[in-house]
This record gives sequence, structure tokens and C-alpha cells, in this order.
Amino acid sequence: MPRYKPLLTLIVLWCFTAANSAYAETPMLTWEELPALPNTQGFAGAFAGVCGGSLVVAGGTNFTQTTPDGKPEKTWYDSIYILPTPASSWQTGYRLPHPSAYGASIVAGNGLICVGGCDSEKNYADVYKLQWHDGEVRIKQMPPLPEPVSCAAAALVGNTIYVAGGQPGPNPLSEPSMHNFWALNLSDKQPQWRVLEPWPGVERFYAVGASDGKSFYMISGLRRIEGEGGKAALEYLQDAYRYDEPSDTDAGGWHRLADLPRPNGAAATPAPVVAGQILLLGNGADGSNLDLPVSKRPGFGNAVLAYDIIADRWQRIGTVHAGRAALTAVRWSDLLVLPSGEARPMVRSPQVQAARVMH
Repeated sequence: MPRYKPLLTLIVLWCFTAANSAYAETPMLTWEELPALPNTQGFAGAFAGVCGGSLVVAGGTNFTQTTPDGKPEKTWYDSIYILPTPASSWQTGYRLPHPSAYGASIVAGNGLICVGGCDSEKNYADVYKLQWHDGEVRIKQMPPLPEPVSCAAAALVGNTIYVAGGQPGPNPLSEPSMHNFWALNLSDKQPQWRVLEPWPGVERFYAVGASDGKSFYMISGLRRIEGEGGKAALEYLQDAYRYDEPSDTDAGGWHRLADLPRPNGAAATPAPVVAGQILLLGNGADGSNLDLPVSKRPGFGNAVLAYDIIADRWQRIGTVHAGRAALTAVRWSDLLVLPSGEARPMVRSPQVQAARVMH
């Protein structure tokens, strides 16, 4: 019997390898900090991306004012900050067309495309591209959205921008969440938004978008519902979906994915895809601590949740330095960058976190 042990060991190892070959390689993230934003409060809902090789953060909100009766009041910004290199200083003095936050950010070609958003009074259907060249910010208008929207999930698949869900006004509790799905092919001679069939699940906003270069993903989110006593409330969602364009060999459409182990709305979006895994960088809004007064709620959780595209499963793979919500995730050269964001309800952070991916 002993002479068969080496063969048995090889068979066991082969079976273990074969069983795990269907899973994508798990990335490891090593975190560092880049220069903090020069605005000491930081922002939630800012546009962010890469223009001309530089990191750009624009717009957003924070609470730096109070109403006459002493309640916190949101401030909306049109400022644009530019960081040419990870070791340089932020450049300031540039402006958006108007104060705006909670729009979607898409990096395409040589610019940052800002999609929708809102201010204190209304949502916008505006779509425009920011370009940074020779110390100058240029703004190019693009086809507007079919409807004004904020807090939508968006991502770029090939040359097509997809936008899913959102809210029709600045206050998520004042109007129903949206059940929309739009696409804009940037390679068309005259790009125009297409209205597509939405996902089979419920309406939502603050979902996380993602792209693996072939498919569009919409993950988690929040939904306005009628709560106890008919009072508006929020539902925190755990479902996720993939959308594929129809082709000659595939009917395409929406496919439901494995549910998340917990809600993860308002997490950094578009979620980066690394080694076949979609990474949710931080807990986002998960419905926890709602029994506490807003001023007493702790910061957002810092877990990194990964979706294995091949195996259709979720797993926790690590942590970020600090949990943040309502922010954009940016691929900048070999870094995954989390600029600013909401540290806890009504509190922002100027911190800029960055991760290098290890395999």
C-alpha cells in the first residue's frame, strides 16, 4: 500500500487544481495614500477620472453651512482639481459649467465624460467631456440623456456607455427610484442615446456599475419604498445583473447573477475589474446602524468584496484603508484610486486612497 501514496497524492492535487481552475485568480491590494484634496472637507458624489494622464476630481457636495435654525445644509461645488502625477500637488482654479454632484463618471479616449448629476434644486440630463491639455481644461458638450438623472450606475463597454437606474430628483425620498436603461455608442458618426429594456429586478439608484470589456454589470443599490405608516423609506438591495448586447451567436439581454452576501449600495463605481473579479471597494450603504441618529452612525465598512465572473460567486478578499461611499473608483496607470467620498453620513473626507494590485 505505501508504494501507491505518491500516486494518490498526485491525484488529490490534480483534483484540487481542477476544482479551482474555474475560479479567477484572487488579486491582493496594497494600499497607500496620494496627496489629499486641497478642500479640507472633501466631497461626496464628485466626478472623477483621468484626463491627459492626470487625475481629475470635479464637483461634489459637503456640509459646510447651516440653515437659520442650525441644521446642516449641503453645499454644491463646480470646482475642478487636477493631480498631474501621484507625487505632485493638486492644481486648482478650474470650473464645471455649473455646480453638480452625483453624476456618473466615464473615462473614454482622452477625456472624462460627466453624465447627469444634480444640484440642490434639480437633476440634469447634461453630458459633457472634460479634457485637460497644456494647462487648460476644455469642455465639450455631448448628446444629453433621455431624462435628467442622478445617482445612476454607469460603465463603458467597448465604445458604448451604459447608464442604469438612478433618481429623478435630488431627494431620494421625494420621488420613486428609476427603472431606466440607456446606451450611447461613441463610435457612431452621430451618437444618440438608445432606450433599452431595463433589468428584470426592481427599480433602484446608487447601484454600482462595472465593465469587463464585454458585458455591463449592475450591482446592488437602494430603492425608495413606502415604509411604516406610509412614510418613505429605503430598501437596501442584494441582487446583481449582467447585460450583453445581442449578437449573431447570442440573444444577449439581462442575466441575473449570484446575490451579494449583503447590500453594497453607493460603493465606489464603476467598480474595477481585476483578474476576472469585480471589486467592490468598501461596504457602501448596507442598511446597518439605521436605528441610530444620523449624527451617531459610524463610518462605512472597509471590506473589499469580489465577484468572480467565471464562477458566479462573491467572496471577501481584503480591506481598504477606510470605508467610503458616494464616490468614483478610478483606474490611473497601475493604481486603483478612491478620491474623497463620504466617510459617514454628512461627513466627507479629503483623503485619496490608492491601491496597487498584487497577484
